[in-house]
Amino acid sequence: MKKKRSHVYRGAAGIFLALMVILGVVAQVADSWADKVNELQGASSATIQRSGDLADYRFPSDYTNASELIIDEIAFNSRLAAEGTVALKGTPELPGKKVTLFGMRSGDKMQFGGSMGELVSAAETVNLASGMASSGFEINPAMVQFYKDHEADYEPTRSAGGNIVSSYVDDDGENSQGAAIGEVPVSEYSADLLGDYKDAAVIVLGRDAGESACFYPGINGLSNPDEFTNSSTGNILSLSNEERDLVNWVKNQGFGKIVVLLNSSTAMEIEELKQDAAIDSILWIGNPGAYGTYGIAQLLSGEALPSGHLPDTFAVNSALSPAAQNFGIYTFANVDDIETTTNHALRAEWYLVEAEGIYTGYKYYETRYFDSVLGQGNASSAQSGEAVNGSRTWNYENEVSYAFGYGIEGSTFAEEITDAKIDWTGSAPSTVTVKVTNTGDRAAKHVVQLYASLPYTDYDRTAGVEKAAVQLVSYAKTGEAQEKSFKDVVLLSPGETEEITLSFNAQDLYSYDRMQAHDDVTGAYILEAGDYWFATGNGAHDAANAVLKAAYPHVASGLETTGVAWLETLSETHTLTESNGVTIQNQLDEADLNTWNTDATVTWLTRDDWAGTFPKTVESMTATEAMITLLRNVTYDAAAELASYTGPAIFTYGAQNNVKAVDLVGLDYNDPKYDQLLDEMTLQDLINQYIAFTSEITYISMPKENPADSPLGFIATIGQRTAGSIYEVDKDDPAYGHYTDVYPGGPIVAATFSPLLQKEEGRLIANDCIWDGYTHWYGPGLNLHRTPYNGRNIAYYSEDAMLTGLAAAYVHQSLNQYGIITNAKHFAFNDQETNRDGLAVFLNEQAAREGELRGFQVAIRDGGMKGLMTAFNRIGVTHVAAHRGLMNGILRGEWGFNGYVITDSVKSSQYFLPRETLMAGNDMMLGGSNNGKVWNMTVDAVSADPVVQAGLRESYHRKLYVGVNSVQLNGMTPDTNATGGLVWWALTLRILMGLCFVGFVVYVVLFIRKDRKEGRQ
Repeated sequence: MKKKRSHVYRGAAGIFLALMVILGVVAQVADSWADKVNELQGASSATIQRSGDLADYRFPSDYTNASELIIDEIAFNSRLAAEGTVALKGTPELPGKKVTLFGMRSGDKMQFGGSMGELVSAAETVNLASGMASSGFEINPAMVQFYKDHEADYEPTRSAGGNIVSSYVDDDGENSQGAAIGEVPVSEYSADLLGDYKDAAVIVLGRDAGESACFYPGINGLSNPDEFTNSSTGNILSLSNEERDLVNWVKNQGFGKIVVLLNSSTAMEIEELKQDAAIDSILWIGNPGAYGTYGIAQLLSGEALPSGHLPDTFAVNSALSPAAQNFGIYTFANVDDIETTTNHALRAEWYLVEAEGIYTGYKYYETRYFDSVLGQGNASSAQSGEAVNGSRTWNYENEVSYAFGYGIEGSTFAEEITDAKIDWTGSAPSTVTVKVTNTGDRAAKHVVQLYASLPYTDYDRTAGVEKAAVQLVSYAKTGEAQEKSFKDVVLLSPGETEEITLSFNAQDLYSYDRMQAHDDVTGAYILEAGDYWFATGNGAHDAANAVLKAAYPHVASGLETTGVAWLETLSETHTLTESNGVTIQNQLDEADLNTWNTDATVTWLTRDDWAGTFPKTVESMTATEAMITLLRNVTYDAAAELASYTGPAIFTYGAQNNVKAVDLVGLDYNDPKYDQLLDEMTLQDLINQYIAFTSEITYISMPKENPADSPLGFIATIGQRTAGSIYEVDKDDPAYGHYTDVYPGGPIVAATFSPLLQKEEGRLIANDCIWDGYTHWYGPGLNLHRTPYNGRNIAYYSEDAMLTGLAAAYVHQSLNQYGIITNAKHFAFNDQETNRDGLAVFLNEQAAREGELRGFQVAIRDGGMKGLMTAFNRIGVTHVAAHRGLMNGILRGEWGFNGYVITDSVKSSQYFLPRETLMAGNDMMLGGSNNGKVWNMTVDAVSADPVVQAGLRESYHRKLYVGVNSVQLNGMTPDTNATGGLVWWALTLRILMGLCFVGFVVYVVLFIRKDRKEGRQ
């Protein structure tokens, strides 16, 4: 039977339709991964052309080619690791060159970086054996191979947790949230493997680091409790049985020297190593990044001398800190009444109570020590679970192995405070001058740490104002006044003296008093009349002893200290009630659990009664109806907002004002040209820019922003997005594709206590950004190390707000010179990775303002930081990104911040709500797959709400202000051409889709005509 021709036409039409659908899917996927496709194809999606003239680049690179940058990057990171490594015990220099490495972390399993947002490129990583070989060491090849052979069977510690965790155990009753060490048991070792590589043994021990994971105190932190049967603390941060057995086995093998390297960004429990006379040296190396092993090797060879100091306290038993009493998985008792979804979309189930107040890290240990020496505040008494080994007496020497700020340096030094000029108002810088003398026999570097001790008064006790015994206010390092870059190393020689002037803002000494009444509100900063001691020392403990000896010689004369103290007396109390023209007042009342009248209450820890107010675990809490309303997230009331709205009701869109983005460069934030440009915008583009469809906008010649993640450097490669600019890198260039996520973890950067190196990190990362073709850096991390159990401590600098804020400020001072936009994270109180999405954090306002917020404030004030990323968690029961008290009241109000704020990555459209976050001063919702229709953020819906329209305009105003004054407009001039075209592969796909559509239509028409004709026949 002859086949009908109409069937052939129908088949052809079907083929063209199928091809069109396939090409449409391919185009959709390719568009969503456009940046990666462009990188692979060597293409640029930019249709806004950039100049080929270097003079048109307001923020040029320091380097004429990328290879020079890479050379400096390696050399800088080597010095950064050398000066950020902390010698805790003994000297690092090895007695010979033939060395054996021990521990699964001594090879490729070393934690150079972390996971997810803290990755370090494996392609660039230099392992310890290679790093040491560069300094002339001969590494035992048999033991290197031994660990390679065991990699499949033994895996270093992985922290656990995640975003949807309801208990420590899985459905089978296994402790799925605990971690296992996985060190090779000594039964696998043989002395025959050692050969003559016995000049020294280097043992590498450590703990994991990374995003979305935590460790836990006690039994909850152990997936295999059998690993810790011999631990004195029973915590995952102590030595496991296998680690201890390894150390003991090595001790009996006749090595000339035994050095332990601590490969961990979290403080471990190492008192037994400290007390073990057979351990000659302990070095904390943190997470050293891709090239940090070169710096570690230089310390071990004696090429470099140690000068790093701890960014965290190393406790004997970290589970006994006040903060650790509330760290873990806590679920609302009435969670079924709160969570109305089947997939945890409200993120409303978990809470965390920070009952310790301001007393985290050294501010707890040193203040309680201070009071115990003075016999006040019930400091020496301890209740069960409060002191090591269950003692009823709290004794500092039993609680702390190594103090915050401690570190053994390459020589010995004497300090003398010679002058102080204090502006108590904070309107001008205050200074303290310290004379440093090298009293040792080696030329070396010395860190000067300046602490302040504030009077703790009867008013404080009555009003509930807490004050740490000592707090860091500034730091500096010898030689840096003469060093112009990291390539210059100026050491202080034996017998030489250098005067160092440390600068600080006295407002950083002010305490927040939530009871202070003024201007019909409550809440203000106070600096009380009394004696203020400024002290130096080898860490916070040394400084505390210096203050005790100077201020209380009758009880402290026998204390040992290398620090010195200086007295300044304030004759009258200062009260700060206004900032940036805004009245200071309590903004975070809902974060205080006691305001909610639940079945759970908090007794905030006070130094007036240490033992009596030591935190208890809040194991259960029932959310009230008022809390539940906020936990369900939808708080935007259009009618109420409109009733209080005083702005314009109608806005202009699509105007032809002929103002381009480049015309705004250098203008004041309130210049009228911004409004003229905003009038040119379409409402759809304003919506798109807010919910993260951040494509270029050709009609105002505004290029697309290109952000990259990781506090450890850009997760990107050189030449990735530079096509069409003067920084385009040929694919044949050896530098093309070089990864730039290579830097050490934040704690190493802080541990240098080096303003110069912190500025140099900002400079090198900025140059990476320019050669990668990126505009925004999702970093650095500014959250505090509330406890050592947060697996993401690698991303953050320290337990201390001032060290954090100053380090970030120095990094940003350089980043700003190169026009790099940062979105520092995570604002604020991202204190736990487990259930971080929606975690309800309860804390008091003094702790909030003097802790984490002070670090962010210093970075903004002193570093000119222009961008922030908000956090996943809540403040009280409100998502931080939607918390108007934090965002509008403190950040944009008191601090006057008009920078660029984005949310963290949107993972639930029922938790991240655009109207709520917009009203709180956010400028973009992070997430390339966000869908405006899901939130009813459509032109029709938004057109009916002038409040939202005003918010969108202001958010894009801030975004423009930061963007036009940044590297985003590098190479753009008033003559820049915006073509509005498509990159070749996207254009090709659309042409093919169009041809398929034509073919489909043609054959459908032929089918219909032929089918009718054949039907008539």
